Amino acid sequence: MKEFIIFSIFISLFSCSSNNIEDEYYKLKSKRIIIPEYQSVYYNGEKISLSNIGCSKLKLLIYIDSLNCNSCYLKRIKKWDTLIEYAQKKGNKLNYYFIFSPRKKDIGMMTYLLKNTDVNCPLIIDSIGEFRKMNDHLPKNRLLQTFLVDENNHVIMIGDPTKNDETNEIFRKKVEMQLGKR
Repeated sequence: MKEFIIFSIFISLFSCSSNNIEDEYYKLKSKRIIIPEYQSVYYNGEKISLSNIGCSKLKLLIYIDSLNCNSCYLKRIKKWDTLIEYAQKKGNKLNYYFIFSPRKKDIGMMTYLLKNTDVNCPLIIDSIGEFRKMNDHLPKNRLLQTFLVDENNHVIMIGDPTKNDETNEIFRKKVEMQLGKR
């Protein structure tokens, strides 16, 4: 309920486009997320196989599409360190996946940057836009492109927990409800 209240406040701040944001929000929550098997996955700068992406009980998906500055986002990725440490305390029950979908001309640069980035979670290059193709209900609004999904890939929360304390609190409460305190 608190998540909906914060979402409602958020919508009222952007009232001129509130109907569109609200529609995208409900559309995203209404369908299951499909996660493709990716070939270009990096973990602490090493290329890895990610055949178990669907195995964790909870997944926080951070989708950075070609409309975003992918390399800019990667430069700010250290702000996730605290949350990544929080996930590690949950064992393999909570995992983060950063899905970068750069423009074709930027794929080489993104590959280079991911190889040189030490982050304790998978960084994925979606070079052909497969994630968006398989999930045509994904919002175009960047504010709605970070979401927590359950083991069946149903969206249970939308929002970036690094953006503000309220979203972070809601995120942690959702995780605790699903996994228990630890």
